[in-house]
Amino acid sequence: MIQATRLNLFEIIETKRTMPQIAESAGLHPDAARYLLSALELSGYVKRQGDRYTPSASARTWLMKSSPSYLGHFLEYVNLLYARWMYLGETLQNGEPPVTYFESFGEREWEIYVFGMKDLATVFIPHILPKVHLPADAVSVVDLGGSHGLYSIELCKRFPRLHATIVDFPQALKFTKRFVDEHGLAARIGLEAGNFLEKDLPARSADAVLGFNIVHGLSPQHNEELFRKVKSMLKPRGSFFVVDQLIDPRGGGLRQFIPLMVGINLMNEVGGRAYSVEDVRRWSEQAGFKDVRTRRLRLPGVNFVEVRSD
Repeated sequence: MIQATRLNLFEIIETKRTMPQIAESAGLHPDAARYLLSALELSGYVKRQGDRYTPSASARTWLMKSSPSYLGHFLEYVNLLYARWMYLGETLQNGEPPVTYFESFGEREWEIYVFGMKDLATVFIPHILPKVHLPADAVSVVDLGGSHGLYSIELCKRFPRLHATIVDFPQALKFTKRFVDEHGLAARIGLEAGNFLEKDLPARSADAVLGFNIVHGLSPQHNEELFRKVKSMLKPRGSFFVVDQLIDPRGGGLRQFIPLMVGINLMNEVGGRAYSVEDVRRWSEQAGFKDVRTRRLRLPGVNFVEVRSD
């Protein structure tokens, strides 16, 4: 899949239907084209009728650049993860990688990361944002580790009075600015560079805080610190929205498998972990939150938790 998207293979198949035509246009050896197309056919991304090939419905949805649900950038990020599995054995022994991606990423890796997370967000948004309920008079949201900024962008579109602040590493915000500018929201979305655990953010200033896909990248101690910090940031009756690949004892199959795989990858990236819904509840209560609500999403292995301030 990664190689097919890199080669724009599905776009080529749209106009060059036979194997020799596809091989020539993609610059592939004929034998390689046969292997690749056969693999894509068996995995359901290509259909064959006689000697002619067409992209399947799944390929059109997820793997063609013209689709709003394109995941090609996310596949490049997966490839980046696999490249770091060379030291997975060492990580599994020590519980942390020999070097984190913060320390090892160059500009190209940061670009792959941000665009990959943006692809993933386009899949998550229709499931997540309808559950983000803000007060009618809400004016401030803080997006921790917001990366691509897509969640803040969409919330600002839905709530005309809302202003957002995205806090992330400067290497990521370089690309975030591009997305914010493209949507014409630079006046309403501010960018704060730095580690959100270390930055001083105004107390009692936020109607809502977003913590989307950040819990799994932190140690238990840092998550305890995060929830205390968020508690101090929220206005009365404000909400901390947490979305993560959480282990849920009620789930099975992919609902269990995906969080565990994410846990292994995050341990190998930054020393992160796979946590449970109960872990989030415990950190919330330790920070002084009394109202914790969990909701299932129609996304395998992904959970939504709303933590409300007094």
